[in-house]
Amino acid sequence: MKSTITFLLIILFSFILVNSCDLFCEEEEFQNYENLHNLTHWTVDTLDIPGVEDMYLRTIWGSSSDDVYIVGSSSEGITGAVWHYDGNEWSPVPLDSFQGGFNHGTIWVQDIWGFAKDDVYITGVRWTQDDDFVLGTQCFLIHFDGSEWTEIEVDNSGCVSIGGTGPHDIWLGGFQVGNLSHWNGDKWKSYNDIFPEEVYYGMPSFEYITKSSYEKTYAILNNYSTFPFLVSTTGEEWEIEGTFSAFNYYKLNLTDDGTLYACGSFNIPLLMWNNGVWENIIIEDNFSPGAMVNLDNDNQLIAGSVQTPWQDDQGIHFNFEFKVYHYNGSEFIPLEIQGLTDTPYGIWSDGNEIFIASFTVFSNEENKPHKTTIIHGR
Repeated sequence: MKSTITFLLIILFSFILVNSCDLFCEEEEFQNYENLHNLTHWTVDTLDIPGVEDMYLRTIWGSSSDDVYIVGSSSEGITGAVWHYDGNEWSPVPLDSFQGGFNHGTIWVQDIWGFAKDDVYITGVRWTQDDDFVLGTQCFLIHFDGSEWTEIEVDNSGCVSIGGTGPHDIWLGGFQVGNLSHWNGDKWKSYNDIFPEEVYYGMPSFEYITKSSYEKTYAILNNYSTFPFLVSTTGEEWEIEGTFSAFNYYKLNLTDDGTLYACGSFNIPLLMWNNGVWENIIIEDNFSPGAMVNLDNDNQLIAGSVQTPWQDDQGIHFNFEFKVYHYNGSEFIPLEIQGLTDTPYGIWSDGNEIFIASFTVFSNEENKPHKTTIIHGR
């Protein structure tokens, strides 16, 4: 009898030991991001520098809501093409020589990707003058180490995109000739003419390269003569995965578990890559997704516009409504966004605050210059 009781106590103790976390540990909190549905403090900041007529900034990246960057084009080259938010205000990053920076000449800033507050890359095209012609013949790549920006020399024709799987697997996509450059954590290597000749017909550019820890990297390769190609790599070799059915898909969004989306502009649906074919994701009739950001593998924010046609005696017109949706893995939930009055081109969130890049047009000036606006909710 005593041995039986001892045996039962051992079984009971083993059960408690194996299931102790279920019995006594707090359950891990599930993040459903419902806090983003009820943000109450909204601000709209217009990014402006005296003497710079046009700033068209589209790409946002941040390490936290107190460390956010936005990059794009400027009528004065690199002046005003890179801005930083420190948790209190936006300020231009002084990269040009007359602002105290290191750069001389005109730069077309294109893309940004970072891994931490002290590990950020920005890439673009350095424009050079050759007699009467302006040429984009050199890749512009700079790195921030937490204290200063330094330029990195890369053998490429000029870069319009940066992406990859992490800080030791970075790809740069070339402009007009379709070159690629790769960083393996130790050195840069250039790749030229890695696709069939028909892919390179025209002026091929890697318009977007995915930024994700997923083992595969995707890119949009557009030669502007056929519909863009979807290409991919899991190492050094690239292959053609498929094509798009429209020219105006120019952004990809890849989750860390490998779900791939495509978005763009002008009355096109969100796409999801599903077993080698694109699947249309209808969020709302006439909704065009212009930007997307991952909160995690199952939660994304999608920003875009709804175009509603109407007609009068003068022809067909369109009304536009600008929206942001939260996709929670099963449904698309519209968010209440204050201050979004024009097309959203970029969006970023840390799950607690939201930053949306849009623009305003100053139509009272002769050339109607664009100024970027940042809609910020917290």
